[in-house]
Parts: sequence; structure tokens; C-alpha cells
Amino acid sequence: METLRLARATHQLLERGVEALEKIERELERYNDRQEPKHQATDTPSNVERFDEFLEYLVTVGFADERHELR
Repeated sequence: METLRLARATHQLLERGVEALEKIERELERYNDRQEPKHQATDTPSNVERFDEFLEYLVTVGFADERHELR
């Protein structure tokens, strides 16, 4: 019986993780849709800058209270 309870708890935890990842994916798509396209390679921000901007965006939309919580 204990094994069944543990399996259910694990399954629920995995479902919540998948739901969180799906929510992050939707927010990333929304964030990318809002960005202006860059035309020159020199105007393209680095991946680190884009990731930091996205983390800031997730804080803005209420996904987390602080950016460091997402790292």
C-alpha cells in the first residue's frame, strides 16, 4: 500500500513539473512574439542576455517573485 501511495505522489510531482514546463514554454513563445526582429548580426543579443531578459519577463508576468528563484 505504501508503494502505491509513493507511486501516486511521484506521478503527481511529475505532472506538476510537466505543467510548469508547459507554462514556461507558453510564456517563452509569448515573449519571443513580442520581441522586435533583429536584422543585423551585431544587433542580436547574446543568449545569456536573452535568457536574463526572459527570466525578468517571467517575474513580470508573475511566474516567480524574484529572478534568482528561476535559476
